[in-house]
Amino acid sequence: MSDPGAYLAQFCGTWNLFVRWKLPALPDGDEGECFGTIDGKPALARIMMPLVGACMGICLYLPLWGVTAVFGHVVGGIAAALLVPAAVELATGWTGLSALSAYIQLRRGGASHEEAFLAKPFSMTEPRPPVAMIGMLIIYALRMLMFGVLASVHCSFWFIIVLTGGFLVRMHLCGMNRPGESVEDHYYALPDEKMQKYGWWIGFLVMLIAGIFHIPATLLGFLIAGGVAWLAKQLCLDSISGINRQAVNVFGYTAEIVLLFAGVLFFTGPSY
Repeated sequence: MSDPGAYLAQFCGTWNLFVRWKLPALPDGDEGECFGTIDGKPALARIMMPLVGACMGICLYLPLWGVTAVFGHVVGGIAAALLVPAAVELATGWTGLSALSAYIQLRRGGASHEEAFLAKPFSMTEPRPPVAMIGMLIIYALRMLMFGVLASVHCSFWFIIVLTGGFLVRMHLCGMNRPGESVEDHYYALPDEKMQKYGWWIGFLVMLIAGIFHIPATLLGFLIAGGVAWLAKQLCLDSISGINRQAVNVFGYTAEIVLLFAGVLFFTGPSY
């Protein structure tokens, strides 16, 4: 069996690929037991992605659970609306919001899916048309609202579902090839074919544990993540015959928004 430290090192390396607040880089373990890197990325990056999302969700859930328990659901909801979206965006460098808003802006301007995906990712500091800025603010405000509503009904655990699902979609897409390259050249390679499905099992178990008291909603959340991943892959195959950073960020972020909306529907409906 491989050294557990090797898995921890792979997790830290994967975390550092997506999160600006870096974890210390750890050695992969003794020779013969390490996984190493492929093209400068952790060899197990894909199956570690759901764990990255899960840990981000836990880091959001625990303090909000404490705030809600001490000060009540109203204060918890306000804190979630104000702090959670900002924390996620700062942690990821605003990549999701920037990518999705740029994609919408380009499509609105008449660009094809291919042109929108292959365009250079926009920086948050780049000037944008007023309509594009308004669109970004609307997306951010909707996320604020949905995070706040979920926390106000004591469902902050759903944040773990949302971020795990978003990274499951990213994981699925990263198994594709880069545009213009062989289908065997995966964006993030796996060292062993039998491990291809491990990431989905990890994501499923994380979601199941996080939503243990809400199994039907949790299972639907997992299916939604799977559905978004499948649809996103088909769209990428049809448009750019592969995957790139822009598309990964667009669909990962979109999956989070869809799961947030689904959570609001699940937990604020008449039967809740």
